[in-house]
Amino acid sequence: MFFAVVAERLGSVLPGAGCRGVSLLPGGGLMLDLSGRPFSLLIHAGTEHQSIVPGAPPTGGYRRDEPWDSLLSGSRITSVMQHGCDRILLFGFVKERAYRSTRMTLRFEAAGRNSNMVLTRDSDDRILACTRTVTGRMSSYRTIAPGSPYKAPPPSGRPPSEWGSPEVQGILSRAGSAGEIYPVLEGVGPATASAILAEAAASGSDPGKTALVLAEALETRRFEPWSGPWGPLPVRMGPGEPLDDPLSAFAPVLSSGSDSRLRAFLARNESAREEAMGRLTEVRALLESLPGSDTLRLWGGMLLAAASEIPRGAASVTLNDWDGNPHTIPLRASRSAVENAERLFRKAGNIDSEAAALKKRAEALAARCGILAREAEEAVRTGIVPDDRAVPRHERGEAGQEPVELSDGWLCWIGRNSRNNEEVTFRIGRRGDWWLHARGVPGPHVVLRGRPGSGNPPAAVLRRAAELAAEGAACTSEIVPVDWTQVQHVRRMKGGRPGEVTYTRERTIFVCPGGDGRGKRIRGRGRTYDAR
Repeated sequence: MFFAVVAERLGSVLPGAGCRGVSLLPGGGLMLDLSGRPFSLLIHAGTEHQSIVPGAPPTGGYRRDEPWDSLLSGSRITSVMQHGCDRILLFGFVKERAYRSTRMTLRFEAAGRNSNMVLTRDSDDRILACTRTVTGRMSSYRTIAPGSPYKAPPPSGRPPSEWGSPEVQGILSRAGSAGEIYPVLEGVGPATASAILAEAAASGSDPGKTALVLAEALETRRFEPWSGPWGPLPVRMGPGEPLDDPLSAFAPVLSSGSDSRLRAFLARNESAREEAMGRLTEVRALLESLPGSDTLRLWGGMLLAAASEIPRGAASVTLNDWDGNPHTIPLRASRSAVENAERLFRKAGNIDSEAAALKKRAEALAARCGILAREAEEAVRTGIVPDDRAVPRHERGEAGQEPVELSDGWLCWIGRNSRNNEEVTFRIGRRGDWWLHARGVPGPHVVLRGRPGSGNPPAAVLRRAAELAAEGAACTSEIVPVDWTQVQHVRRMKGGRPGEVTYTRERTIFVCPGGDGRGKRIRGRGRTYDAR
């Protein structure tokens, strides 16, 4: 029933919009990149979740898919309708060419585990593409495959035009439960059937008369979207409140049962955020506990100024600073005043380096908390759970990650965070590519790829890739050791978080993040590091 409301609302805003491209969504479904509208259209048709969400496309790259992209790219939407009173929406498309035009219909069948998206050619009703192939062994009623004629699902009950018949009214008048109602009425589910019974009991009428209110709304297209105890309804029925935006309630209406994948993802997301926040608190506490380096440098300068007056073997000395304030400075008796001053300067430098590393770590953790929060909001809004396993390994490409072009045709991909490091190494990286990372510190994964048969990277290319790996690493040294090996020698750490890996057969090159690497290489052992 609610599909009628959604079809009406989408039919008022979508016609005339162009389709610039089509991408696959994880778990099943399509994302239509629209022109002429400030949103994309996300149609999720998975076995566990079905929804339509007009809005900004989700963050992260999604791969364009053939044949969907070639069939619909360059077309425009002409209409949005409902098929009868079923959970099927029909999107009309026309693709204009210089010599001919092709009219197509995209059918979104929200049927729980049997959900599907089918694109047909209007001239002969032949299937051009589908998100889920149905063979004769899977269904004796119909076959869904490219090239086959399209056959609609069987009707689920009597259409609204027959609800007023004596036969249907008699069945409804005798009904005492929702299970006796919804198999008879097309488009009515358990929630709407329960609402019919409750409204009939409250008004002192019988369910048959109450059902006619819904039938009239469908025939006249006069809807009053209503949110009640049984969920969203197309008309006002029972207690509740009006729905200003019926599309916002569309996802839970279409979900086939509870979305366990979404709940599990949100639980993992919340746990990861709590862990990141805990670490962020610890890092900030360590940062606040560091002694001040300015005082140590002040003491070092005072010792140098009074070095001739301080005897060797003294355990401490009291000196006045430039403003006349006294300072008691602890000394190492075995060292001279100059040596004690140098020690204080080195200690101050170490504190500054540690503080810089902790600040960088705190920024990374704060950014991770923000990313996790946005991912959770995106999943709740769209119903789409980020899951790399939804895309077969051999089909994973460089979507959403632009490479940096180096000399001689070499390309490199640079990770931006722990999750992106995982993508760069295990989704983008191929066997034979080169993998680089600053040794022993958090930092980006870098994947280096040359032309087929290019062999080892030239020294200049390797050095530049190593510099890129060093520039993003949590390291304050002027010279950074960067390990490099081939992608096939990198493995996920068992039980580790995204970005945590082990690797073998590595060699090491020492470079300066600013670009003054020496290019010296040494062979090392297999190492483990935390790339969070």
